[in-house]
Amino acid sequence: MKLCIIRIIRALKLWCLFNMILSYVIFSYVIITLSRFIRIFYIQRLSIFKLKFSEKKNKNIHEKGEKVLKKIESKISKNIKSFPIKSSGSDNIDSFSNEEIKIGDFKISDPNHYFNKLNSIINKKITIYYVIFPVTALIIYYVILSLKDWENLKTRCINERIKMSVPKLILNLVVIIHSIYMIYQAFYKQKWDKELRKEYVAFVIVIIFCSIFMSLTMNSVFGDIVFKYRIYIFQMITMTVHVMCVIDPLINIFIHSKKKQKLVLTEEEFLLRLTDTNFKEQVKDITTQTFCIENLLFFEAHYDLMNIIIKYYNKKNGIPIQENGYSSTDILHKTKLNPILYEPFDPIFIPQFEQIYNLYIKEDSIALINIESSTAHSIEDQIMNDKYSYLMFYDAAQEVGNLLYSNVCPRMRL
Repeated sequence: MKLCIIRIIRALKLWCLFNMILSYVIFSYVIITLSRFIRIFYIQRLSIFKLKFSEKKNKNIHEKGEKVLKKIESKISKNIKSFPIKSSGSDNIDSFSNEEIKIGDFKISDPNHYFNKLNSIINKKITIYYVIFPVTALIIYYVILSLKDWENLKTRCINERIKMSVPKLILNLVVIIHSIYMIYQAFYKQKWDKELRKEYVAFVIVIIFCSIFMSLTMNSVFGDIVFKYRIYIFQMITMTVHVMCVIDPLINIFIHSKKKQKLVLTEEEFLLRLTDTNFKEQVKDITTQTFCIENLLFFEAHYDLMNIIIKYYNKKNGIPIQENGYSSTDILHKTKLNPILYEPFDPIFIPQFEQIYNLYIKEDSIALINIESSTAHSIEDQIMNDKYSYLMFYDAAQEVGNLLYSNVCPRMRL
C-alpha cells in the first residue's frame, strides 16, 4: 500500500516551477485567512465603540426628554393653563464630534475621527497591508529566486526548494507570536462569538503544527519519504484550515438562509422580553459579537422616546400616568398604538428626533442601522422638509425588530 501511494505521487511529478507556483497560491490562502481574523478584531472594536457611543447618546436623549417632562410639571404646579414650551439653544443635545468617549482605559477625544479611522482600517488598510503587500512581496521574492535558478526549476521534482520555504517560516512565526494578543482579545477583552473563537484557535493550532512539522521534517526526523513529499502534506493542511475558516462559514450562511429554524419564542414574546434586564443583556452581548449592536440601541432609543412623548401629553393634559404607554411589541400592532402618537408634532421634540436620525439613519452615521433604503429615504425627506411626525421612525423600528428576532433569537440560551 505504501509503495502504491509513492508510485502515484511520483507519476504526478511536476516541474519544480509549477510546484513553486502551487505552493505560493495555497500559502496565499493563509495570508487571506489571517487578514480575515485581523479584520474581525477591528470590526469587533468598532462594534464596542458603537455600543459605548450610542449608549451615551441614548442617555442624552432620555435626559432631554426628562427635562421636558419636568418643565411640564413645573407649569402645572404653578397652575398655568397654557404653557407653550420652546426648545432653546441651550437645551440642544450635544454635538457628535467633540465629546470624549471612554472605553475601558482608552479615551476617544473625537468620536467621528475614530469612527472614520476604524472604517478606513477595516475597508482599506487591512487589504493593503495584510493581503496586497505580503502577496506582492512573495511574488517578487519568488521571481528573483526563479531568475537565479531557472534551469533547475524546469526539471521535474516532487517538492519545492528550501529557499522557497523561508517566507512561510517567517509568516508562521509572526502569526504564532501575534496570536498571544489576539487570543487574549478574542476570549477576554472583546469576547468574540463562539464560532469565531473556535475558528481562530484552530487556525493558530494548524500553523503551529505545520511549523513544527516542517522543522522536524527538514531535520529528517520522519525519514526520507516524508522529507521528499512534505510539500503535499503542508498543502493539504493549509487547504483544510482555509476551508474550515473561510469557506465553511459561507456554506453555513447559505444553509441557514434556506433552512427554516424552529424558534422557542415567537417574535412578540421575544420583543416583549426585551424589557427584562437579564434578557436584554444577553441580546446585547450577541448583537455586539455579531456586529449589529446598533440595531438594538436604535430599538431602545425609539422605545424610550415614544414613552416620553406619551408621558408628555398625559402630563400636559392633566391625565394621570397610565400603564398603556408604548410597548416594544407595538411595532407588530400599528392599529393598537396609543392615539397620542398621531397628535400633531410638537417642535420641542425636534432635538431628540434629529439625534436619532443623525446617529442611526443618516448615511455614513456612526451607528447606521440595517434598514431598507426606501425607509431611510422616507425619513430623510421628512427631516429635510420639516415634516416631523411621532411615527416617522415606526417603519424602521419594525424592520429592526424583525432583524433582531431572526438574527439573535436562534443564538440565545433560553
